[in-house]
Amino acid sequence: MASLPTKAPTQSDSSGGKRIGKIVARLGVAGFLVFLVKGLLWLIVPALLVMMGIQC
Repeated sequence: MASLPTKAPTQSDSSGGKRIGKIVARLGVAGFLVFLVKGLLWLIVPALLVMMGIQC
């Protein structure tokens, strides 16, 4: 009995998942940085207002 040849993975098959993974990783890093800056601003802006003596 002869065995059927198996299909070898092509370059496009294996790189598709890696490409999506890189995009997701970039979005994750960008999202982290956005929320980091946002959080720091939530701390800095009120502190600056208190230091300048401005009352809301």
